[in-house]
Amino acid sequence: MENEFKKANKIAIKHSIFKLFIPENNFEKINGTFRNIEDRVGQVTTKRQLIRKSYFISVELIENVMKYGIFNTVFENNFLMAYDNSTFYFSSGNLVNSRDISFISRKLDEINTAFDKENSKDLLKEMYKDKLSEIGIADTDVKIGIIELARRLDNKILYNFKKVSDAHSAFSIICTVDDK
Repeated sequence: MENEFKKANKIAIKHSIFKLFIPENNFEKINGTFRNIEDRVGQVTTKRQLIRKSYFISVELIENVMKYGIFNTVFENNFLMAYDNSTFYFSSGNLVNSRDISFISRKLDEINTAFDKENSKDLLKEMYKDKLSEIGIADTDVKIGIIELARRLDNKILYNFKKVSDAHSAFSIICTVDDK
């Protein structure tokens, strides 16, 4: 998966159509950005369903950075959207505690196994329902966001960790959606 991540990351950087740096956990400062994202997607495609899907993915990734990212001066948390060869690329990067790497990797790998099957959408739907019944409605936004994100994707979630210090690593995630 590392090679897939590197390839997708190169494409996303080269064909970026929107970049956002997230220097602090301040939703008020970021909130106006969401309309800009929708406008940028609308400049590339007129497909309303794809615009809605792209908006959802962007918001989910940015909210994840804001909820779970560690804010400091060593690494600038970020979001990037790109378009190339009929594919949208959505990328986010944020600092995480290095001790959380195995947990995050395990969860993403579990979700990604669904994409290996022909009925991936059905499997992700079942995973979503199972998690809802397991945790209850009150905790849903924290526990199922990544599953809900995966349900909107056409391909596996690509991710990477890069050590920044003994305590922290940069966590990058790339999601893709085909313009079909």
